Amino acid sequence: MPQVNSLFQKFARFAVAILLLLSASLVFSSATRADSILINVTGPSAGPGGLFIGSAPGGTIWMGFSFKLTQGYSNVSISPNFNLMDGPATVTTWLTNGFGSGATVTNVIGSSTQTLTHSGPDTFLGGLNLAAGNYDILFSQSAGDLTWSLLNPAAIQLAPGVSLGDQLICVRGCVDRDFPPGSSWRDMGATPSSPFIITGTPTPVPEPSTLALLFAGIAGILIAAALNKKSLL
Repeated sequence: MPQVNSLFQKFARFAVAILLLLSASLVFSSATRADSILINVTGPSAGPGGLFIGSAPGGTIWMGFSFKLTQGYSNVSISPNFNLMDGPATVTTWLTNGFGSGATVTNVIGSSTQTLTHSGPDTFLGGLNLAAGNYDILFSQSAGDLTWSLLNPAAIQLAPGVSLGDQLICVRGCVDRDFPPGSSWRDMGATPSSPFIITGTPTPVPEPSTLALLFAGIAGILIAAALNKKSLL
């Protein structure tokens, strides 16, 4: 029996070593994950001006777009690149999973209002945790006027499993200033060609092979401990 006990002790130590290595590798993998680009739309401007966001004699115009994730992301940031027209402009960014007359506050995942004092890229929403699903980004203006450059050609960079939907517009009499996501937004039927970037960190998911090894290591420890206890009785 001493030889059998010795073998089980070696097996137990080996199983513990596997478990510790797997735990360390999972922690290291999670710690070294960096923010990556989910969507990035860049390119040369087609000319001065672009899509108008603001209020004009004919009414108010707001803009947005939709996108889809097939996996979760954390620390998501949304940064459009707007141009001021005549001075500061106040814009609210809405992240939703639904819009239109049937939308309610339960469809709002995040929102942020800020007054822009300069043209150029700026982070409007950040620190978001998003599961796989369909999302909408809506920009509603409450003061000042902006333009959102049209790019020609527009270069679209997408992370694996991320897709960019159509441009959304709310124009003239469709505006609901009390709850902008509930406005009558319309799908323009075309992919956005204005500059913005969305970044985030992929939510770590252990691979099946890693999980199998982890469970095998735990099972080995439990079996070895049980048999070793039995041999001592």
